[in-house]
Amino acid sequence: MRKWAFFLCCLFGITVSIIIASNFSLNKHRHYVKKSTIEWLDNPRPINTFTLMSDLGKFNNHSLDRHWTIVLFGYSKCADICPTSLFQMSLLAQQLSEQEVAHPINFVFVSVDHERVSIKNLGYFVKYFNPNFVGVSGSKRQLTALTDSLGIQFNVSKTGQNYTVAHSILLSIIGPKGELRGRFSPGFSAANIADELLQKMAISAVL
Repeated sequence: MRKWAFFLCCLFGITVSIIIASNFSLNKHRHYVKKSTIEWLDNPRPINTFTLMSDLGKFNNHSLDRHWTIVLFGYSKCADICPTSLFQMSLLAQQLSEQEVAHPINFVFVSVDHERVSIKNLGYFVKYFNPNFVGVSGSKRQLTALTDSLGIQFNVSKTGQNYTVAHSILLSIIGPKGELRGRFSPGFSAANIADELLQKMAISAVL
């Protein structure tokens, strides 16, 4: 019963968010979409040793080797921003899947609220947006090992019946050597971000 309640709540929130996000793709709303938003680092930043869990098993530094990875932080019970960002990420994944690239591109959603969702249900949640998306999470200490490297902040506070989750709203780009290469914010044009990524990947491939 709890499982079905979880799915129904997620489905309702996701559906509403997708409707909202879809409106941004309409011609009359295109002036709201950012044209170029990737902030590339001059020097790639090494990532601390970390280990999280997905429904497929451990997710750690070795999981980042030999491919590009785009990472989004959030939580599955988020009513609007996280599902909307995941929907936008799915559009980006679709754009990139139509191109030939030297290294595959993985998309990862990191839940900072591990106490209120199981790893299994987190996997169901992210795969609603794209069957290839990976959902991972861990304890606060495990999460901090990764967030510190990526410049991401998060806080989960519980006071009585109140439960508040706050986190940075950024998508991090990790290169095939497992280093932070850049980041961008939601509200982007999937086509433009895909073009920028492909250009950077092509340059990196010949260096």
